[in-house]
Amino acid sequence: KPELTLASFCGLGLNFLSQLNYFLAKGGKMPRSYRGGFYKAVGKVAAVALSVFLIAGQAWAARPSSQVLIAGGEDALNGNAVATAEIYDSVSGAFTASASTMNAGRKWHTATLLNAGQVLLTGGEDSAGDPLSSTELYNPANDSFSPSTPTMNQPRAYQSATLLNDGRVLIAGGLSLDATGAFTALDTAEIYDPTTGAFTMVTCNGGSVDCMSSPRYGHTATLL
Repeated sequence: KPELTLASFCGLGLNFLSQLNYFLAKGGKMPRSYRGGFYKAVGKVAAVALSVFLIAGQAWAARPSSQVLIAGGEDALNGNAVATAEIYDSVSGAFTASASTMNAGRKWHTATLLNAGQVLLTGGEDSAGDPLSSTELYNPANDSFSPSTPTMNQPRAYQSATLLNDGRVLIAGGLSLDATGAFTALDTAEIYDPTTGAFTMVTCNGGSVDCMSSPRYGHTATLL
């Protein structure tokens, strides 16, 4: 099988990784598998940056005090979604296992640092590869995960999650399942409000929720 090197996989980010702390796992190569036009890194985690960053199905979110939460991901041996998490300290360069685990194993999810200091984790895939609608919050004050209710309005994996200026989070696109059980890209989006804990669909065109010009997943979303 073809292999994806660290350099080629991280081409989008290596121009700034040299200025950030990073971790290189032994081996440096990750076998890849293909699904629906998106390459999945299935091997070792190869890099870490002090920003929101996704690699090998894991979600990374910068925490206060130069720490990074690394949560979930895909087990390289059996492909299962894992629920474990750890903290990377950029000062000491050490990784420490979190005392708690996520409430659900998930891979290809998002992790967004909220203004209050908590981390919102949304969606992703379970061990069967099915997209999830569940979400949870990580509280760095007591190193714990708690389910966030209600859940997202649609199951999503490979979606984007962007912190807005008002503290809300825009969750856009992603991969889901249609009525026949086939994977389909989404053109919908929803907003998470941390003050209420609610997820609200973005509507347009007289109430339609199909607001993006094209369905997309594995994409980027940048706050201007």
